[in-house]
Amino acid sequence: GQYDRIVGAFTNSRNYLLTRTTPPPTIGSFTSNNDQIVIQGSGFSLNAGDNIVAVNGVPAVVTSSTNTQLVVNMPANASTGLITVSVNQQLAISTQSILVTVSAFPYTESFEQGLGDWTQSIEDDFNWSINAGGTPSVSTGPTNATDGSEYLYTEASGNNNPGKVTYLTSTYFDLSTLTTPKFSFSYHMFGGTMGTLTLEISNDNGQNWTSLWTQTGDQGNNWNTETLDLANYQGKTVQFRFVGTTGSSWQSDIAIDHIQVNNTGAIQIASV
Repeated sequence: GQYDRIVGAFTNSRNYLLTRTTPPPTIGSFTSNNDQIVIQGSGFSLNAGDNIVAVNGVPAVVTSSTNTQLVVNMPANASTGLITVSVNQQLAISTQSILVTVSAFPYTESFEQGLGDWTQSIEDDFNWSINAGGTPSVSTGPTNATDGSEYLYTEASGNNNPGKVTYLTSTYFDLSTLTTPKFSFSYHMFGGTMGTLTLEISNDNGQNWTSLWTQTGDQGNNWNTETLDLANYQGKTVQFRFVGTTGSSWQSDIAIDHIQVNNTGAIQIASV
C-alpha cells in the first residue's frame, strides 16, 4: 500500500532526475565480428544491464561496460541495420549501419522491405531510391519491378547529372559453404543518355574493390539478367558494391532488382 506508493514515487523521481541531469549517450564508432560488437562513445552506464542495446531492432546482451565503451554479444538473428543504445530513457542511434555477415544460402534480395543487407554510402553524390511502378521521368527507367513490386534506381534528374556517382554496398557474404558460388542480378538501363552500371567485389573489408562486371549505354526498355562466376572467391568472405554513374542528362535512370547469391544451377530467373 503506502510503502509501495512511496517506493514508486521515489523511483519515478530518480528516473526523472537522471534523465534531466545525465548527458544522453552517444555512439561514436563500433567494430564487430560474427560474435561480438564493441561500441565506442560516451554517456554509457557502468552497470552493463542499464545499457539497452539493439541491432536493427533486435535486443543484444551487454557483457561489459565503461562510460565510453560497451561490449555486446551479436544477436543470433541480427541483420544489417542501425545500432541503438538507450541509457536512462535517453536514446543514441548510430549514424552508420552495422554489417552482419550472410552465411545462409540461397540469398535473395528484391528490396520489398527496404534495403535489407545493403547500405547507402556517404562518400558519393546521391543515394539510390526505392520505387514501385515507373520512375518520374519519361523515356527512361523501368515501368515495374522484375521480382515483386519494388526495385532500386538512380534518379538522374535535377542535380544528379552529368556523371554523378552513387554507391550501394552489401554486407559481408561468407562463401565457404558454397562449392560453386554465383552472383546474379537483374538490371534495367533505358534512356537516350544512359550512363554506366558497375558491380565490384572486395575481400579485404572494402579497402580495395575489383570490378566484376560493367555495362554502359542504352540497353533497351527491358530488364536483363546477369549471372557472374565467383569461383575465384570460393571459401572467402566478400562484399559487393554497385556503382551507378549517370549520363549526360536526366535520361539515365539505372535500376537493379532480384539479387541472388547461390550455387551454380540454383539461380532463379525472374520473369516480368
